[in-house]
Amino acid sequence: QSGRPGFYFAVLREGELAAGDALELIESRDDRVSVRDVALAYVADPGDPRLLRRLSEIPALPAGWREEFRSRLAMA
Repeated sequence: QSGRPGFYFAVLREGELAAGDALELIESRDDRVSVRDVALAYVADPGDPRLLRRLSEIPALPAGWREEFRSRLAMA
């Protein structure tokens, strides 16, 4: 409802994590995109072509998602 779906981390090593524990950002990429942008691209019809192009080229996204964004880009 808020339009802010959150954020995600990759798990590099399994372990215990509790409220108040510190998290450390060890890598930041120039091609990063917000979870909100990905969610909005899925619901937008056909969507923002610039965003769709960016999303279709991000290797960290699953191949099926990238293909979906390419399909939407072709319709935009």
